[in-house]
Amino acid sequence: MAAPLILTVPADPAYVVVLRAATAAVASRAGFGLDQIEDLRLAVDELAALALAEPSTADDLQLSLDESDAGLVLRLRFGGSALPEDGFGWMVLRSLAASAEQVAEDGHVTVTLHAVGQSG
Repeated sequence: MAAPLILTVPADPAYVVVLRAATAAVASRAGFGLDQIEDLRLAVDELAALALAEPSTADDLQLSLDESDAGLVLRLRFGGSALPEDGFGWMVLRSLAASAEQVAEDGHVTVTLHAVGQSG
């Protein structure tokens, strides 16, 4: 397994396409099928939308993509406080990934999504 890919982009909707493309490339390399890759792209869209809706979002969004034995781990870190987990956005994330959780500390939130590959 390769080292995680870490991308930092401005907290601006125009840069979400970069996060989507990187996610698709890493997922493809990890052996995910086309439908799974599209689900991951949608998950990144939804997660970025939730992060960008936060009034205290810092200047950057940082995405980490890490291949694991079971699939792919995506982590998005941004400035702000914990996101409400009872809304539609979290329902979407939980339907697109095997699991979704968040940790809020020191003015930043890290949301972690686990995606299981075809063989995982």
